[in-house]
Amino acid sequence: RGRAGGRSCGTVCLSQALADLEAGESQALRDRQRGHWRRIFDLFDDDKQGSIDRAELHALLSKFVDAPSVVEAVIAHLDANGDGLVTFDEFFDFALKLQSYLDSAHADPAELAAEMFALIDRDASGTITVHEMHAVVAEMLGQDLSVEDVFTVIQDIDEDGNGELDLAEFAILLDRFGIYTEE
Repeated sequence: RGRAGGRSCGTVCLSQALADLEAGESQALRDRQRGHWRRIFDLFDDDKQGSIDRAELHALLSKFVDAPSVVEAVIAHLDANGDGLVTFDEFFDFALKLQSYLDSAHADPAELAAEMFALIDRDASGTITVHEMHAVVAEMLGQDLSVEDVFTVIQDIDEDGNGELDLAEFAILLDRFGIYTEE
């Protein structure tokens, strides 16, 4: 017992076991990331053909970025093979590069959440109303959810019961959707 090939297993076996565990955790993390980005990709793959065409992507990005040159640069990065379609694999590769960049730039998740909050809180009241959230879901994300559906999501997270989301509650929403996680 405790021997591998006639030698003591000890440190060698322990090192291999730890390497195997780390590789398994790394693959599990990549699988979770892939699933997360797949859900986001599927939101914008209107025809469910497994790709987003250049026009759809341009319309989507233009909602977030005012500079057409920046929109075109992002599309060029996303459409790695230049065929005018962004496949999930291209999208996922870009997402991983973007995440790596944000991680290396030491982007503060709380700061990113606050910036997202400010974009949605159109009247700068310090809370996101059901109507503000519905407008984002419908206009920016192109999703067909009813006001009642949005209200249900907000109500589930609304800790103080005022029917609106403050920044802390918004951070909970982002966390539940896997967009923001405080470390």
